Amino acid sequence: MLTRLFPYLDPARISLDLSRRLHILADDCERLRLDRDVPTKILHRAALLQDWVPVSTPAGLRLIGRAVGHPAHLDRRVMTSPL
Repeated sequence: MLTRLFPYLDPARISLDLSRRLHILADDCERLRLDRDVPTKILHRAALLQDWVPVSTPAGLRLIGRAVGHPAHLDRRVMTSPL
């Protein structure tokens, strides 16, 4: 039923690397909680997503906004992969 409209809710679609990705996310959250700074070298290379809005799609929650400084998308309007 609901998974027809939102296939990303189907447990069968859980990726094999979900556990690894969740651990990485948890580690990043812990670093932020401890107020550790992100290395300046990484921030200077990071692309930005500006003027973004959340959008619910059949593939999952995504963001639409303007990419700035992205190596492949350059500076234009983009939609992220599912969050």
